[in-house]
Amino acid sequence: MSTPKDPIDPLAAVKIINLTPHSITTPITLRPDEGPWTLAPSGVVANVIRWSMLAAPIGDIPTSRVSYGAIENLPNPEWIALPSPCDVPGAVPEGSRWCLVCGAQDGHHPPPRAVAVYYVVSSVVVEAARRAGRAIEDLLVPGQQIRDEAAGYLVEYRSLTRVG
Repeated sequence: MSTPKDPIDPLAAVKIINLTPHSITTPITLRPDEGPWTLAPSGVVANVIRWSMLAAPIGDIPTSRVSYGAIENLPNPEWIALPSPCDVPGAVPEGSRWCLVCGAQDGHHPPPRAVAVYYVVSSVVVEAARRAGRAIEDLLVPGQQIRDEAAGYLVEYRSLTRVG
């Protein structure tokens, strides 16, 4: 999670938990005077159970088939309830069944909400969550990779990516 440096830090109210095994560093932020931003691994890794079995070879090349199962270590989404415009006095006139704000009859649309906690996970976890019917608005994946070509390994990411 980011640590705020001052009381007006816009990240102070944002909680981001890294559920990957790697640190994520973005060299460029919207506040260049602050320098790179790093998110350390939380120590918990969200992943998808997978198993592989031998499949028919392609010519002389052996192949396998991978199947994916349940998601491990992915918390349920956490939401912040936002004020509903339907809560204003007079939104539903006395004796009426209709809301003048949202147009709903005998009830309101679900109240607006915002993500309380973002989780950084792999794209495989996001796709498995989507297939399982889980909300994915709170899931982020590491963005564009920056590699040290000479050493052959990942150095940092340019951003976090919202999927969906």
